[in-house]
Amino acid sequence: MGEKLEVSPGELYGAGAYVRVLGDNTKAAADMVRTSAAPNSDDFRGLMLILKNPAQVLSENTATRFTDLATQLSSTGFHLEQAAWNYQVQDRTNAAGLAHTISAKDYGPAQVTEVPNAISYGQPQTVDTTAPASHPDDLRSLIDSTMGYLADVDSKIKEITQYSLIESAIEPLAGNWNGLKTIGDAYEKGGNALESSGNDLTSSSSRLDPTWDGSAAIAYGEYSSNLARGLVWEGAAGRLLKQGLYLAAEKIAEAVKAVLEYVKRALEQFVDFGSVKGTVKTLAKQFPVFGQAYTVYKVEELVQELVSTAMKIYDDTVKTVEAVQEFLDFAKDPIGYVKQSAEDQIQQRINEKVGPYKDALDKGKQTVDNARDLATVADSRGITDRPNAAYDAGNQWDDAR
Repeated sequence: MGEKLEVSPGELYGAGAYVRVLGDNTKAAADMVRTSAAPNSDDFRGLMLILKNPAQVLSENTATRFTDLATQLSSTGFHLEQAAWNYQVQDRTNAAGLAHTISAKDYGPAQVTEVPNAISYGQPQTVDTTAPASHPDDLRSLIDSTMGYLADVDSKIKEITQYSLIESAIEPLAGNWNGLKTIGDAYEKGGNALESSGNDLTSSSSRLDPTWDGSAAIAYGEYSSNLARGLVWEGAAGRLLKQGLYLAAEKIAEAVKAVLEYVKRALEQFVDFGSVKGTVKTLAKQFPVFGQAYTVYKVEELVQELVSTAMKIYDDTVKTVEAVQEFLDFAKDPIGYVKQSAEDQIQQRINEKVGPYKDALDKGKQTVDNARDLATVADSRGITDRPNAAYDAGNQWDDAR
């Protein structure tokens, strides 16, 4: 047996106003991601160039997707408020033509005046959509902490030979890997904000449900459930993006440190450790004994060896970075990705993208919470079932059949 039409306009309006605020929160998250997740070109050098274009497209597409979700929430809130007025008037001939609007917004629909006896649903959870703090470039500090005074040796060698062993060795690898962490923080914040909106949407729908029956109410229940699942999916995706970007940053830093350790051993041959302080004596001794040409030749030989070693470390590190890149490519347009798949292959194709990323995170010994987020992202319903337009009550006067 279907539900009879019953409704509390005050509850319905309150739910609509609440959903509007969820739209505002989601829009704030979209704006933050658009600016804070965009890659800084100066950061992306060496190995990080692999991620530069995917990171740029990801930030643009994610911000657009978040904005679309914000508009859906705001517009859905508008339709709930307008439906409350239509029920309040209780004249199905005239109600649909009434438009109780008072002001326009920069996105989404105009505001709707409050119905008599409107019930407040309170405020959603507070979300943090402020720009994340920047992580400073710590390449110089890593060089100093690893090389110590040998960095001065390298500088002296460069003055004489025009070659820097340090620069030659780390060039294939180095960029501001901490820039990846800043981007990751932005996705975590944005994702958490959307997940919060999804949970609050579910809570408000549960509160509204006992006060609204009929076909329009059933349709809204299904709609809000699917939209909430999509918002929660974005939360899990945002946290996984952070984990992967942090992992890539840490792997690049480890690679640079490994190369620097190798450079350190190479530079030690230019130092007379018989002195009290282990200062650069060989540079003073070697040129007169062997001649500057020989020393230049020796440095050139070392540069070739160091570059070869650096490229081997590069090849090992690039596997992790490419796994992150693959997930970025998937996350930039998950809806478009599944649309390219046959219906019976959607889950398999999602698993093909998520599986290698999971393996990379597992090897990096990331947090145990990844298991829950990976399961959420791998659930195709979070992508396939999410609405692509706002809820509209339609013929809200019908009983459910």
